[in-house]
Amino acid sequence: MRIYFDTAYGSQNVDNKATAYGQPKVSAKETFGSYRTDISGTVMDNNAYAGHGKTAEDVMAEAGQQDVVTQRNYMAVMSHSMSDEDFARLQKEGYHPGQEDIEKIVTILDRIKAELLKAGKSITGYTDTLDRETLADVTGSENYAGALADAFYRHDVPLTKDNIDKALRTVEEGLQLNEPEEAAVKYLVQNEMEPNIRNLYMAQYGTNGQEKPSGGYYSTEAQGYYARKADTVEWEQLMPAMEQAVEEAAGLTQDSPSLEEAGWLIEQGIELNPENLNRLHRIRSIPFPLDPAVILETAAVAIADGLEPDRSVPGTAKTAVEQASGLRAEILEMPEEAADAAAEEAENGVLNLRELRAAWNRLRGGYDSAAVKENPEARRMLEEVRLQMTLEANIKLIKSNYAIETAPLEELVEALKQAQNEVDRTLFSETEEAAAGEKARLYEQAMRSAASLPTAPAAVIGKIAGDYRAVTLTEVDSQAASLRKSYEKAGQSYETLMTAPRRDLGDSIQKAFGNVDDILRDLGLETTEVNRRSVRILGYNSMEITPENIAGVKAADLTVQDVIQKMTPGAVLMMIRDGKNPLDMSLGELDSYFSEQEDGQQEMERYSRYLYRLEQSKAVTEEEKTAYIGVYRMLRQLEKNDGAAVGSVVEQGLELSFSNLLSAVRTAGKGGINRVIDDSVGGVSGKDTGSQNITEQIMTAFQKEIHAIREQISPDLLKQGTYREEMSVEAFYDAIKEEADSEERAQAEDGWRRQEASYYRRAAAVSEAAVEELLNYGQPVSADYAIAAQSMLYQRGGMWRRAFGQEDERRIQRRLQALQERFTDADQAREAYNDLVRQAQEENAETAQTEDTGSVDVREKILLHKQLSLSRSLAQEENYEVPVLVQGKLTSVNLKIIHTPDRQGKAAVSMETEEYGRMAGEFTVKGDLVSGYLTCDSQAGREYLETVRDKMQDGIRQQGRQTEEFHIITTKELKLTEFTGRAAQGRQQSAEPPEGQSANALYRVARLFLQSL
Repeated sequence: MRIYFDTAYGSQNVDNKATAYGQPKVSAKETFGSYRTDISGTVMDNNAYAGHGKTAEDVMAEAGQQDVVTQRNYMAVMSHSMSDEDFARLQKEGYHPGQEDIEKIVTILDRIKAELLKAGKSITGYTDTLDRETLADVTGSENYAGALADAFYRHDVPLTKDNIDKALRTVEEGLQLNEPEEAAVKYLVQNEMEPNIRNLYMAQYGTNGQEKPSGGYYSTEAQGYYARKADTVEWEQLMPAMEQAVEEAAGLTQDSPSLEEAGWLIEQGIELNPENLNRLHRIRSIPFPLDPAVILETAAVAIADGLEPDRSVPGTAKTAVEQASGLRAEILEMPEEAADAAAEEAENGVLNLRELRAAWNRLRGGYDSAAVKENPEARRMLEEVRLQMTLEANIKLIKSNYAIETAPLEELVEALKQAQNEVDRTLFSETEEAAAGEKARLYEQAMRSAASLPTAPAAVIGKIAGDYRAVTLTEVDSQAASLRKSYEKAGQSYETLMTAPRRDLGDSIQKAFGNVDDILRDLGLETTEVNRRSVRILGYNSMEITPENIAGVKAADLTVQDVIQKMTPGAVLMMIRDGKNPLDMSLGELDSYFSEQEDGQQEMERYSRYLYRLEQSKAVTEEEKTAYIGVYRMLRQLEKNDGAAVGSVVEQGLELSFSNLLSAVRTAGKGGINRVIDDSVGGVSGKDTGSQNITEQIMTAFQKEIHAIREQISPDLLKQGTYREEMSVEAFYDAIKEEADSEERAQAEDGWRRQEASYYRRAAAVSEAAVEELLNYGQPVSADYAIAAQSMLYQRGGMWRRAFGQEDERRIQRRLQALQERFTDADQAREAYNDLVRQAQEENAETAQTEDTGSVDVREKILLHKQLSLSRSLAQEENYEVPVLVQGKLTSVNLKIIHTPDRQGKAAVSMETEEYGRMAGEFTVKGDLVSGYLTCDSQAGREYLETVRDKMQDGIRQQGRQTEEFHIITTKELKLTEFTGRAAQGRQQSAEPPEGQSANALYRVARLFLQSL
């Protein structure tokens, strides 16, 4: 059995002819047993002739449109179902909600929701976005507001205005529903429609109690009986078929009501099968009139599952995630004896989950399991289901409406495997099942290792300190496991790498190392916690306590802790997706990899978060605010110094205080001092031992402390007066670690997270044109790129106006000329465009953290960074957003080089200005002939384009070519998004690029257009 999860299917045998409308064939449709039915005379299917009369082009266009719809659906799921808690968990686990594909984020969100469900959620602060008073105003009732908030909370749905409005409209619609009449029930069942609120409403007001005549009939071939509906029904002969249908329907028992429902289907001429019987039973089970609280509950369930609230079936109390989680927990808990008992009762030895549950209930009710014979095959099948039933696979099957509970276990195992393979292919960006499975297994191994290290003995640092950067994570894990066994064998407690020691263990540590502070003072070192820990680690390993050894252990300890903290699920997923094996990488390689992953966007986001919290602190004066921003910029300057400042301070024998470090930075900025730090510092010889010398170790520790401080620094800490310029980095690092774990700090982050989560929910509001642009050019459909594409499409030139900021026109002209001059071929154009974007991003990131701006201003610069990133990616596909000056005003031209099957290719351009309106055009080069057209939506635009065309024609003649059919068209209907969409649809990624000279000619003609503006 094969389960398909794709939303669109392609066909390799599509004809260009339109399919003809024809008479449907009248033949019996085989179902279960000996019962068959034919309802060909009934015309109540509102999809009866879908797909007829379509050409191959129609089909292909619909497939492309379906891709757009699918991606927008994923956006809607993320937007409407991602709560603030979900967003916080995404960030904590190292995922970047804006940078990942929407489909991946939705898949990850399902798992996070299940984990939150299992762990239990705290309701504190949950409704801060819309408090009860505001909700009461919106809903008109405090009780109503409470019911809505509680329903949303139970199912982890954010209380956004959009969600609330939709839920309230669903309640209003649901309260208008009455007990459905027979005609409405028949309409729903016959058209295979779920009894959700929208369909119930349609059936109630669409049929008006009128029932179309049915030409259905039934037959039981085994007895040779055949009768029309109008004749007397032989119920006795039909009873076996009815009982079988009830048996196969999920959750039904062979009682009178169920058999009565089966009989109703036969009387109505509707095919008797488990699906129809279940659908009918669900309709009949809905309690009318509907209670508002019930509607709210099911609306919340629908939103959590990514559906519109009115697609909820009244009475549905669990989301797909909740069902999946509960089902998996049940299977893992189920004893093997349940399989024995179920097999004893099962007909033909075919087992399913419903039978297993029933058998388990019998055992728990006192059924004598000793009387049941052990069934190895049934136990094997139960174990297979346990192995394959992952949370992700369960969710996938439930959302695809797969009958998990009634499918034979053999089929269920295969369906679970296929569902998990689909999840793995999505998460690891693989098309091959084997490759995705291998990466999934590596991910699980890496995460197990990462999960075990925080509780490993801290003494392991002493084992690896000598050459810690070359040690792999697997080797650290192995050393830690050996130490753990030794401690456990001796019955001793131990200090761990990451987790705080128990109170009793803390006391024993204090007694065992009571003279640590004296030792540190004797060595001339600060009595900070990080130094104390380094001494303890040396003591655990019976190593000599010297400044060099302390520095080495501290550097190793900070690196290991840093790597462990950064080895989040999101980071590991990205590493494996990049083809790297974290278990085989050395700590140095892991450390470098994680450092390289932080880009300008993440740096700006961190600064924006700092500014936001500073702005929210009402007790901070403007003078203090300025001072606090100065501290942050100082930390950034020190971190970007790459350790040069600390090397200078250490070489001079000074304390590593902020004042000394800043002096070193300033001295370096003025040309530096005439002194050299060599391998003799710290008494280490210059011989290459493969390990770092003392200065390098101190610099490593310093850089990590500075980075950790900048990651965790908060206005609250500065407000307490903790920071002083003469303070050492180590002392401040201690204060930061203590404050970072405080409850006040955690609460201070709530507002920031709500703001960020709200921003990413905007992704659902982007247009189809924005999503289509990304899909047409092979770009990931992420929230960041979707929002960036939306802005680029509808705010033409806005990206470059923000990027160039207050630059004077002359400098901008020089930049644009340098770019245009290199539009001679694809390689030159891409390189020139990349250079321009890279420079703009660097300038943008720098000004974001040096200019006097607020968090909102930095947020705008973050959006600009995303737009520039997208434009750079699109340029690799020969889709350029080129800045141009028109009458001294900066705007942009979207230039697409399109490859076509005839290898001629064409260039498409589009732009918009306040003075001339919307303008677009296409150019083709064939040999020495250049043809094309320009179009606009205003008379001013036409006059302007006439001058542009004249300049282009002069330039084309100078190139030794001629023009033909170079028209200008004026139309009020010009829509740039439609124009660029049509142009992109004409692009074929599989098509060969134009021949060398033809391709270069296209770029040169495009350059003429840009210069002629």
